[in-house]
Amino acid sequence: NSKTDDLLVSANLNNGVSLGTNCMVVRCTANNNNSAGFTVDPSGTIQDSVAKENGSVGFLAASGCLIQKCVANRNLSHGFSVDALGQIAFCTASGNAGNGFNLGYSGSVLDSCAYGNTAGFSGSDGIVFSRSVAYSNTYGFLALKNCSFIDCSAYTNTWQGIYGDRGCVISRCTAYANFDGIGASDGSGRRT
Repeated sequence: NSKTDDLLVSANLNNGVSLGTNCMVVRCTANNNNSAGFTVDPSGTIQDSVAKENGSVGFLAASGCLIQKCVANRNLSHGFSVDALGQIAFCTASGNAGNGFNLGYSGSVLDSCAYGNTAGFSGSDGIVFSRSVAYSNTYGFLALKNCSFIDCSAYTNTWQGIYGDRGCVISRCTAYANFDGIGASDGSGRRT
C-alpha cells in the first residue's frame, strides 16, 4: 500500500522503481535504468509518469493494475507490459524496441497512442482496444483470440494495420497506408 510521488529515478543498476501490491505511483520519471523503469505488483496504479531510455520495459505491471496518463519512450523492450486484467488509458508509447503496449488476457487499453514501436498494440485473449491510434510501427494492432477493436485507427504501419486472430471483433476502425489494412484469421469474428 505504498505511495510514491514526484520522483526522478535514474541510472540504477536494476529497476528504477519497484513497488508491491496496491501501490500508487504519481508524477514520477524513471530513465536510463539498467532494467525496467517501473515494476508494480498486483492491483497497483501508475499515473502521470514517464519511463524513458531504460534497459528493459518502461512500465512492467502485474495483474489488475491501472496505468493512466503515462509516457514510455525509447525503452529497450516494451513501453508498457501489463499482465492479466490490466487497464491502460490516455497513454503514449513511442520508439520502444519492443511493442508499445503489450497486454495479458482480459485487459483493456483506451484513448492511447503508439508510434515507432515493433507492434503499436499487442494482446492475448480477450483484450479490448478502444479509441486508440497506431502509426508508423511495424504492426499497428496485433491480437490473439476473442479481442475487440473499437473506434481504432492504424496508419503508415510497415505491415498490418489491424490484425485479429480467432473470435475477434473489429468495429468502426480505420486503416490507411499500411501494407495490409485490416486482417483476421480463419474463424475470426465479425468486422463491421
